[in-house]
Amino acid sequence: MGLIGDWSVAAAALATMAAATEGYAQAPAAAPPAERWQVDGGNDLCTLIRTVAAPQPGTLFLQTIPGTDVYNFAVSSKSFSFHSTDVPFPVSIVLHDADARFDKKATSTQLENEGGTLMRIQGLDSGFVDAFAHSSSVTFERSTAPIGPFAYRSAGQAVHVFNACIEQRLADWGADAAQFQPGGKKPVPVKKPDAWLSPRQSLDLVRYVDRRQPTATAVTLRLTVATDGRINGCQDMDEKHGHADLEKAACSMFLSQPLFEPARDPAGKPVVGVAAHQLMVGGMRR
Repeated sequence: MGLIGDWSVAAAALATMAAATEGYAQAPAAAPPAERWQVDGGNDLCTLIRTVAAPQPGTLFLQTIPGTDVYNFAVSSKSFSFHSTDVPFPVSIVLHDADARFDKKATSTQLENEGGTLMRIQGLDSGFVDAFAHSSSVTFERSTAPIGPFAYRSAGQAVHVFNACIEQRLADWGADAAQFQPGGKKPVPVKKPDAWLSPRQSLDLVRYVDRRQPTATAVTLRLTVATDGRINGCQDMDEKHGHADLEKAACSMFLSQPLFEPARDPAGKPVVGVAAHQLMVGGMRR
């Protein structure tokens, strides 16, 4: 629900990434052992990490803000290097053994002190996660030379733990755990989140926030979904913003709105759900 714009992955071997990608959320502080998976649930994120040694060395990252159903995928490696750019370029993610290919756009950050490059792809959906669970290696195809393959094992088990991280976070935020049981169902938007606000509402929000926020910023809202599908709770997930007025302005446009089919337990009974939605606001000032 919305594009995850502020994210990064940080490990001991990538200690310079925090400076290189200032403004992105921090993830694990320590690199996972080689050839093993790690799931980190810090900073209101769930991040799956895999360091691989062969046939090409590198580190893979899969990350999401629980409740958004939007995922980011990244690779860092010294085996390839190109200039940092926020201008998206075409890349295809090829998941071997899953017979899956995803044509997307990527951006990159050069890791100057450690060497190599971090390439990140945003805006993937749950179909990518399902395919990744059935894969054994990944290659990134560009218009020039391909990057990879990066090989791994037990992706299915790792994705299972990754999904459990998401479910636990949502439960911690108030979602009824019954929806995560076999036969249960999480809340489903009745229309695309990009259409939740009318053009007039979007413009009003941008103008309102822009008076206080001169640069563009991503605001992630945690939404409580009542048993009738209406939003009955809303808060800014990033407390360091310190903008109570921003939270109030954004949340006022969603509260009481019937935006979801409600979550359901295995018997089909509606239960309380939690979702997240990200808005990019501010930055219009000249």
